[in-house]
Amino acid sequence: MRDAIDRYKDTADRGAIQIKVGSEGYPPDLETLVKGVDVGGKKIRFLRRIPTDPMTNSTEWDSMWRNAMTRPAAAGAQSTYLGHDILT
Repeated sequence: MRDAIDRYKDTADRGAIQIKVGSEGYPPDLETLVKGVDVGGKKIRFLRRIPTDPMTNSTEWDSMWRNAMTRPAAAGAQSTYLGHDILT
């Protein structure tokens, strides 16, 4: 999944896809990686399907994804969970 996100960001950084201001080139959600984006008239997909979360046995990553994409550390806040930095 990380490779798919990185490939999307690389594609956005090259200017091949239109991104929203403030997204820093990251996909808005995991479904975008599955559905794909148009690049020069060609649909590029980054994931075949949303993977199952091994902790919850679910494909519902929405709340975790939203929390990760807010990037509180970028605003100077420290993001820890059980004493571990979750954003690095």
